[in-house]
Amino acid sequence: MLQHLSSYKYEHYTEHHFRSLVVGPVRDEGVLIVSSSAGYKLPCSTRDIYNFCNNYYNQQIQPMLGRLGQCHQALELVTGGELNVLEQPEYANLKELLVRRT
Repeated sequence: MLQHLSSYKYEHYTEHHFRSLVVGPVRDEGVLIVSSSAGYKLPCSTRDIYNFCNNYYNQQIQPMLGRLGQCHQALELVTGGELNVLEQPEYANLKELLVRRT
């Protein structure tokens, strides 16, 4: 997509700029755009969708949840349990994910 835009002399986008201004908002509108090390594309097979979900889950979501869990445990330890960010209502879903993960 970036190469396509560049070939038509549109504004030059960095990958980060493109993700935040184009890909993110389009995904927010419900368009499924899969990504891989090869770039972004519209999925054209079930395999594309599974590959995207597996890669996203294993490479981004799982490690991120692991880091959040470690951070939560460290804060609980150093504050003697007085600081528990996950008790805030806005983090109820995150708390549920971390509890399920353990």
